[in-house]
Amino acid sequence: MNRIKKLNWSSSQVADFWDYISSSEVRKEDYFTKYYGEYIVNFLHYLAPLNGKILDYGCGIGFMSEELLKKEISCQGCDFSESSVNCVNEKFTNNPLWHGAKLINSSTLPYEDNSIDLIICIETIEHILDEFLEPTLQEFYRVLKPNTGKLFVTTPNNEDLEKSMIFCPNCHSLFHNYQHVRSLNISSLSELLESHRLQTDLCNATNFALFKPRRQTAFLDWSLRKIDVIIGFFIVNTLERLKLYQHPLSRYLFNKRLDNTRPHLFWIGGK
Repeated sequence: MNRIKKLNWSSSQVADFWDYISSSEVRKEDYFTKYYGEYIVNFLHYLAPLNGKILDYGCGIGFMSEELLKKEISCQGCDFSESSVNCVNEKFTNNPLWHGAKLINSSTLPYEDNSIDLIICIETIEHILDEFLEPTLQEFYRVLKPNTGKLFVTTPNNEDLEKSMIFCPNCHSLFHNYQHVRSLNISSLSELLESHRLQTDLCNATNFALFKPRRQTAFLDWSLRKIDVIIGFFIVNTLERLKLYQHPLSRYLFNKRLDNTRPHLFWIGGK
């Protein structure tokens, strides 16, 4: 078993992997934003203005962009998978709020300096190869508008990468089943982004399901397994009425939804 080695991903392998995922009907069910995109938009609504030029970085086949468009928020996307870019552009071709997805061929983003109001980077930073990470973060800084521009990042919280490794008996390589190449926690995520001149507004962990939008059906299931989500429903309802950070109680309730033991990290800041 000494032949076993961890796969050293190349950019072409990453592109091939996500081309396969985006073209597989079964694997489309694995996209995080398919299940949590609506909740993330609801969560993000409290933290940043959802207007101006919004970029869905690593847009995949468009589940996050779709949730923005449903709320009549204009956006655009980019991805390193050609199949994904073609899919999302075809999906939204007739939507006037969709400003197109572009293929990323290198770490350089195809956008002008100081031109983007909000970059949304959902469950993507853990996929970026080491050689592209620094240039990508430099590009985020370059394209964000000064003072008002915001970057919003989510990633698994302190993930144990070894638990999700798969062994290929053909090439004797180990690789993460979702192509994750790094694990981050609150401290390391903040330090990483701040090391590239980005300033932290807020970094913590949460369960995005606790920011489920208000729906009457939330009252129908009072099982113990659902109690945390039900409590979250009442808190989100209150937050929406108080307008987050414009009222002390609203700030308190929002912070109750944050906990460093929660499954997903988020970071928001600017330059």
